[in-house]
Amino acid sequence: MRIRRKTVLEDLFCFAVLSAVPVLLLAQGVLRDTIPVDATSALSFTPWEEARPAGMAVDPDPTANVEAQRYFPWYVFLTRVEHVSDLLWNPLEYAGQPFLAIWRTRCLSPFSLPFYFAEAPTALRISFFLKLLVAGCCAFYAARRIGMRPAIAMIPAAAFQLCGPLLVWSILPISDVLPWLPLLFVFAERIALGQYRAWPGGALVFAMMLLGGAPEACAALLVLIIVYFALRVFEEWRGFAGAGASFGFFGATLALAFGIASVQILPFTQFFHFAAEWAAPVARYTPVRFDFAAWVLPFLNSNPKEMSSGATIASHSGLVLALLLPVWLSLRPFSEVRTRQRCEALLVPAIGLNILAHFWMPWRDAVPFGGSVNPEHLLVANSFVLGIAGALTADEWLRLGADEIKGTVKRFLFFGTLSLAGAITAVVWPGGQAGLVPGPWWSALLALGFVFVAIALLAINFVQPSLRALGYFLSALVAIDLAITFIPHMSSTPRALLFPETQFIAQLHKTGGRVTGSAALADWPLAGNSVPQLYGSSGVLIRHQHDYKLRTEEDPLLLRRSGSQLLLLKQEDIQGKFASLREVLRIEQVLPTGAILFFDTEAKGRAWMAYEARNVERYSPGEVKSGGPILVEQGVPPPPLPADKSPGTVTIAPGETNTRVTVSLDGVSKGILVLADAFFPGWVATIDGNPARVLAVDVLYRGVEIPEGAKEVVFEYKPSLVRAGLIISVICAAALIISVIAFIPSSIRHFKEDPIWSI
Repeated sequence: MRIRRKTVLEDLFCFAVLSAVPVLLLAQGVLRDTIPVDATSALSFTPWEEARPAGMAVDPDPTANVEAQRYFPWYVFLTRVEHVSDLLWNPLEYAGQPFLAIWRTRCLSPFSLPFYFAEAPTALRISFFLKLLVAGCCAFYAARRIGMRPAIAMIPAAAFQLCGPLLVWSILPISDVLPWLPLLFVFAERIALGQYRAWPGGALVFAMMLLGGAPEACAALLVLIIVYFALRVFEEWRGFAGAGASFGFFGATLALAFGIASVQILPFTQFFHFAAEWAAPVARYTPVRFDFAAWVLPFLNSNPKEMSSGATIASHSGLVLALLLPVWLSLRPFSEVRTRQRCEALLVPAIGLNILAHFWMPWRDAVPFGGSVNPEHLLVANSFVLGIAGALTADEWLRLGADEIKGTVKRFLFFGTLSLAGAITAVVWPGGQAGLVPGPWWSALLALGFVFVAIALLAINFVQPSLRALGYFLSALVAIDLAITFIPHMSSTPRALLFPETQFIAQLHKTGGRVTGSAALADWPLAGNSVPQLYGSSGVLIRHQHDYKLRTEEDPLLLRRSGSQLLLLKQEDIQGKFASLREVLRIEQVLPTGAILFFDTEAKGRAWMAYEARNVERYSPGEVKSGGPILVEQGVPPPPLPADKSPGTVTIAPGETNTRVTVSLDGVSKGILVLADAFFPGWVATIDGNPARVLAVDVLYRGVEIPEGAKEVVFEYKPSLVRAGLIISVICAAALIISVIAFIPSSIRHFKEDPIWSI
């Protein structure tokens, strides 16, 4: 065995460059002390508006910003986790939610690991760095694995590392899934060619993609890989036995991946069953039919706040790569058969998904499980696919002889002219780029500049061929193209303005406990400052929470049973729905914004005993009334409390965690203990050590029937599907390890027999 030292050094140089790119992208933010997340919209809400700099415009629709409303508060929650079990339940929003089960929270994503060790702003930077590093290195590895030299392999690495979904949507779950795509491509390729040792690696990679929190993106990428895999199997036909074995191992790869991710998937199935709203991604790109302008003309000279709904982010993969497609068509007859097969096996499903994206929205509800798949999910692989195609094109260009070059140039006159006509048509087509971006002609001039330089590089390398010169210069050109397109639109927020600790927030922290009151609370992402509230801004609700929220809008006095004696009200609230409470409200704090924090002297605590109740077979939100007894689902109403008996005292014991609450009882009679935390399957209770059934009380809350003289009630969250999913995940992980160990001897033998070391 001999090792090409020069190639190894060149590989290391490329990895160093790919590591430097995210460092350089982050350096500007570090110098300016900005964080890669768009959270300035929070400054439009009352709790943070006092920190809004003078002259800063108010966001006209701050509730539409999921980065501030949903994802950053979830990341803050991850940084506050002290024990693994704390991941299961989030007490900050809607009186509690099953956090791990939501899936989009990405508790188990590899790119969420920094949030367990650092504060959210720092962890966001580290996570952003890791995503770009993994994306670039995986794309480079994939290109090297299929036989490209390092210089050529940098083309797909640059295209993928600097693609729009990773740079601009870096906080969305789609960015946790995408970086692993090149490795899935590698393992699919190897299994298709009969290299079955690759199947455990493929399972691990796809499992990490599943844990990324974007099942829609996983589904779209899986369709791409399955079609690619099938085409490669039939192109490299090894008989029915060989093809059957490849499909069998590929099926085992996917099954094992789903098994490894069971700890995430199984709890989600239960949550989805109970969900009223589950954070389905809003379509960021709803294309008009035949609107392909974003493929060729990027958003230059446009206001970052006026970008269209993700058209360029999802579609544009660089003008250089767009140019290399007609070049590929021109030299295709002269390319190696295997190269042609591999390139077109990738292009065929990618082009199919791009076309489908333009017809998808009217059809998606008719497709099983397609209701939340959006066009951007179908387009998300563009940069990697076109990067590989561009690299194969450059590689084949250098192999052409003089006569083949002449034939290629003649064909390019046709395909190049056709492509230019198509690009112009896409731009001027009604509803195309010309109607979306200020100054599109400046964009067109710059686009022509990139095209001219790329053609010049190809021409120079015809006269004086140089693999390194062509590869590195093309990859640099791709990087510059994408950097100019996407970097101006990257999210950023000054650290000082990232959910600042204003006087308002400080007062809420000081008073402690859950906040309720004004309906505006439903839009305030207080979880970004770890302030618990009855409502929340994430857009994720189970049916009980959704129904209770609607009921409190009709009967706001129900909030007096919400476990909070603090009411945060605006002037219109005091003069309107809460006017009848004026006599029992005590002013705690008048905040600079005009909002008032009240203490309700007659509100129930978070835990209390009820001695009047009505039973229903199935909860009925309309029957819950603030002036009546509590409503218990499938419980036994207690006898009325005798007039001469004390109701006893109820206190929540110290040492509470997200998944365990201990309630101490003293002198209570037979009744129902109400804990004003959200009811959800998986919560169990014990009374003085004996198991007790947890009831749904007043639609939203939890309750337990208490016998005479009980002393202690312990509520614990022990979801059975999490436990089952964990068992399956551990078994599948063990199977993965055993499979890897079983293949080690043959892998070593293969490594020794290979005369030249390759990645």
